[in-house]
Amino acid sequence: MVNGFLGFSTFRAAPLFNIHDVTVRPEARRRGVARRLLNEVIQWARGHGCCRVTLEVRSDNTPASELYRSLGFGDSAPVGVRYEFLTLHLTEGPA
Repeated sequence: MVNGFLGFSTFRAAPLFNIHDVTVRPEARRRGVARRLLNEVIQWARGHGCCRVTLEVRSDNTPASELYRSLGFGDSAPVGVRYEFLTLHLTEGPA
């Protein structure tokens, strides 16, 4: 499953697609499922005029990071610039 949403790049004045989650059932992993899903998302985004597809990956998730980089995803921050991911929880419960 890929969970994402259409957004807008104020820098490029164009739509973008942000991937929020990518998940594959454990028994189906390492079979190219995520690659096929992501390729579909990329093609959809191109077809809808998106200027980019964005996502975040944990630094300790090496298999996912390698997959994303093999599809052309790269670092978006200038070298030496570290971004923080901040959250404001509005309801109680699991993250």
